[in-house]
Amino acid sequence: MRVLMHCREDWRNHSGGDVVQTRRWYFWLKELGIDAQLTHEQRPDLTGFDLIHVHNITRAATLKPTIEYARRLGIPVVLTTLYWPADDFERWGRPGRLARLFGSLPRGVRERIKSSVRWWKNPDRRGTLFAEFKRGTTGLMQDVLKLVNAIVVVSHAEEAQLKQFAPELSANIGWVPSGIDADYWSTDADLCRREKMDEADSHSAIIRPTMNTKVAARDGILSIGRFDPQKAQHRLIQAANALQLPLTLIGIENPNYPGYRSYCEKIAGPKVTILPPQERRVLMHYYRQARVHAQASWYELSSLSSLEAAASGCQIVTTSVGGMQDYFGNRAWYVHPHRPEALSETIQQAWDSPVDTALAKHVRQTFTWEQSARRLITFYQAVLHQTDHAERAA
Repeated sequence: MRVLMHCREDWRNHSGGDVVQTRRWYFWLKELGIDAQLTHEQRPDLTGFDLIHVHNITRAATLKPTIEYARRLGIPVVLTTLYWPADDFERWGRPGRLARLFGSLPRGVRERIKSSVRWWKNPDRRGTLFAEFKRGTTGLMQDVLKLVNAIVVVSHAEEAQLKQFAPELSANIGWVPSGIDADYWSTDADLCRREKMDEADSHSAIIRPTMNTKVAARDGILSIGRFDPQKAQHRLIQAANALQLPLTLIGIENPNYPGYRSYCEKIAGPKVTILPPQERRVLMHYYRQARVHAQASWYELSSLSSLEAAASGCQIVTTSVGGMQDYFGNRAWYVHPHRPEALSETIQQAWDSPVDTALAKHVRQTFTWEQSARRLITFYQAVLHQTDHAERAA
């Protein structure tokens, strides 16, 4: 089987969960014997490939030409959607009156304002962004869903949302959960390095996945993720201030919300520490020292930082909106974004509870990128079988 993994064009400069997922699948597909290639070209050479796998439906404007090109050549297209409706966040999630005013605008108006800003900031992408402005992001996403042969979701909840978003959706849908890096489950240092490919810290010292679960060895609340109102770090800060518990926040600044990190720093109490991005071995140290890893996000499809924290032995507090219950079940604490007043109580409950070593074992045994890639290969085979059967029937 020959598979072309398609990553967005700015993946090297603006990494994110979608990029990590694409690259981990790419590595493990090759490790498991699949002839896989990685590209970001809009019209790649598809000669000899059995299928192309594209990612992130929010990039529908740039994905659509690639998908149409593949379909014209008769190449099946698999799409990882990473979809969740952002209406609640848009309406209520950003701090500040002007942000709330923007959120109260109709979805189509908001989308076109954002497209206009991106058009202004990215002159090299103006042709694509004009199409996005003209059709609207929602319309383009619905167009893309009609074009692909199959869809990969990272949670059952995401599948349910997709079916509401596009009721006439006919593409085959498969659940392929996200995973944790080999650093968190393997003692093979060479494997841990190779899995990172050419990442900047790929040659960092490997920290063995041994775990200290003694209560006395763990202290503090940790939250790792980009500074973004959707991640709602300001709510975590408010909860930590009220509880008088130490909180450490680590992450990059989202360029779309340049003032948000400063806002978080402004409201942070004396027990709150805000740090810039850290290399992997340092993050692993923080995971192993923290008692609770918390996220107050408006939604999380498959939070990689929560999975890594759980594998490292942290108690997990996360949002009830999205797909995290597919990963943690009743072994985590959940809070709804429309109940911010419950966040302090939920964090306190997790803090007071004994460290749950069963959760770490569950994540390490169930959610690795290797296992995720094996499921992906099985799904690919089903897609190719179905496509071949349809062609014979035609």
